Amino acid sequence: MYGILASGHSGHHWPAELAIPVVIAGGAVLGPSRGSAVSPSRGDYLAIVTLFFGQAFVVFVNNANRINFPFIGHTDLTGGANGLDNIDPLNLFGWTVTTTKEYYFFTLGAFVLVMVLLYFVNESRTGGPGVRSARIHSQPK
Repeated sequence: MYGILASGHSGHHWPAELAIPVVIAGGAVLGPSRGSAVSPSRGDYLAIVTLFFGQAFVVFVNNANRINFPFIGHTDLTGGANGLDNIDPLNLFGWTVTTTKEYYFFTLGAFVLVMVLLYFVNESRTGGPGVRSARIHSQPK
């Protein structure tokens, strides 16, 4: 989705500061809908459904360059097997990420930031099972 928004492919060149939150929000909306289809599955069936979604994604990406919508016409979403071209480099507040090493450190930093935020949410007054069980056991009888 970032590639579609940050390239000239869709006719837009969204800046990273705007495209990344939109992609995160889209993932947050679409993730539970995909997960709800898999949640009743257990064991081998979970593995089969997971493999199905992985393969369906590959087929979609490779064939989404020739979709014909009614009333809209021909649409090329993903560029097919060739992919998208001219994706703008990730540019966050003046820091341009262009090399694989820079992308690695950016991703590592984002991961650490999310983990630290989740830790503080878990340790907050309303978070985490440890906090709730401590409150239950500390109440006078």
